[in-house]
Amino acid sequence: DLTMRLVGDSGFPTMREQLVDAHPDLAADFDRMVALIRERNPADGAAIDAALGCGRLAMELQFVMRRELFADFMGWTFSLCREFERRWPWSGARDGSKARTPAFLVERLFMVWVALRRRRPGFVVRELPLVKLTGRPWWYRLVKPALLLLPERTAHRFHDRFK
Repeated sequence: DLTMRLVGDSGFPTMREQLVDAHPDLAADFDRMVALIRERNPADGAAIDAALGCGRLAMELQFVMRRELFADFMGWTFSLCREFERRWPWSGARDGSKARTPAFLVERLFMVWVALRRRRPGFVVRELPLVKLTGRPWWYRLVKPALLLLPERTAHRFHDRFK
């Protein structure tokens, strides 16, 4: 069994659109990674398309699964990343968010792995709602609507302080 925490509907019709919104410079890398997955799984095009087009994400790779499934996911992930780096250098950057390119891609493509594994007998997925805890004080929810009345710069500073 696999239990995962879902962000749920990302607000975008496809995973690619969500990625491009969050990281516009990674669109070509995303397309390359998807092409690599399709190349490795030519008979699973419909499952891959369904996962890519569902608009649902399991961000931050938060899940609970049996050891065998975890080993399978890690094997899938690392073999993809190694092949990706062998074929297309992602600039070799070791600083900033560019250094995390493979992680950003795998985070979004986790649902493709789930879709490919769901086709196997006995693979069960349980989705749990997202509960995001923040460091905001209890009164932040009461004050937040009033931020619309403040100058934009002041509202942003207040919001950023209580992320």
